[in-house]
Amino acid sequence: TSLSMEGYHFFNKRVDRDVEEKIFVEGSKKLIYITAGLLVSSIPPPYDEVTRMMIRFISLEG
Repeated sequence: TSLSMEGYHFFNKRVDRDVEEKIFVEGSKKLIYITAGLLVSSIPPPYDEVTRMMIRFISLEG
């Protein structure tokens, strides 16, 4: 039983770390999208190719 408990605790820690990483990554992504969105919205048209790609990317992802 002690061995399976060890494994269980190890697995739990692992899952927690994965979840934390996921939350961090998702949060960072959102921050990037918001920042990029603000950048894009502050650029007046006509848009250059890079900006257009960014807008497309943000609207797909967001």
